[in-house]
This record gives sequence, structure tokens and C-alpha cells, in this order.
Amino acid sequence: MASETVLIQQSQPSSLDSGVFTWDISTDQFFADSAFARVFGLDPVDTMAGLPMERYLNRVHPEDKARVAKAVHDAVVSGHPCQQNYRVESGNDFYTEIMSFGRCFRNTDGTPAQYAGIVFPVVPVVQESVTLQDLCGQAHRAALKSGRLDIARTLRDVLEDLSDEPAPALRQHHPH
Repeated sequence: MASETVLIQQSQPSSLDSGVFTWDISTDQFFADSAFARVFGLDPVDTMAGLPMERYLNRVHPEDKARVAKAVHDAVVSGHPCQQNYRVESGNDFYTEIMSFGRCFRNTDGTPAQYAGIVFPVVPVVQESVTLQDLCGQAHRAALKSGRLDIARTLRDVLEDLSDEPAPALRQHHPH
């Protein structure tokens, strides 16, 4: 069977769908434009009128939520800019990776007052192409190295299906 080519992708922000936001910390009102609302799967009328910060955090992927909340908290406390990538639910359990840049601004007595920033959906960019057989071979070696013989066996079978020659013998990898 001929091997298939798979595209390896690298991410970069897309300025076409960038959205802006501002969070009034004292009132906990988070305002955002329609592009931001689209990325977060929210109603633009609601985001333009302001919603509690929690509504936005609830859209962050569960695996990313604690990290995102901590980074924003640290930026508010320190006054340093915050840049991070994370996934948000755009709707129907579909997650979009975004890149976010934000910064906390303080009033004259030094109290955190506003947190403002911009988000960009991350779009894939073709970096290089490799064969499916190459990727499965890499995964096979990683499974062996980590001691996951069950996965290594499955990948060996896939490699045999992709090639006219038998895949490498299955043996457990022992690091030196």
C-alpha cells in the first residue's frame, strides 16, 4: 500500500478574527467585541453589554482553566503583561486554540482597575510534510521507550499495513 503524506502543522495567530476585551475589575464586568464573542461562542450583544468574568472562564477548556486563571491573577497582582495560548469552547463542544495578550492597568492609588487585551484564534500553518508511515514509526518508538507494549503492538500492525515490509520486531526499550 502506498504511504500517505500527512501535513505537520505549526500554529500562528490570525489577525482576521482578533477580538478585543476589557475587564472592569471593581465591578467584575468583562466587555468584548463581536469577534471575541464569536471565538468564545457567546452572544455579541451580551459581550458588548458586559458579563461577569466567570462566564468567560467557563468557556476555557477544563485542562487549561486553572493555568489561565492563575496567569490572569498573577498579571493583575504584578502589573506585568500576560501572554498565553489556551483553548476555548466556541460552541457545541468545539474548542478553538487562541493566543491572548493582556495587561492590568491601575488607578492613581495603585489599585488594579482595568485589564485589557486582545485574542487571536490560532490557525494552522503548514510547516513540512512527512509520511504517515514516518509518524507511526515515531509513535512506535515512543511507545516502546515508555514501556507501552500494547500501543507499540498496535502501531507495529499499522506500520505493517502501511508497508510492504514487516515492521521492526517488538522489543522493550531499556534506557541506559
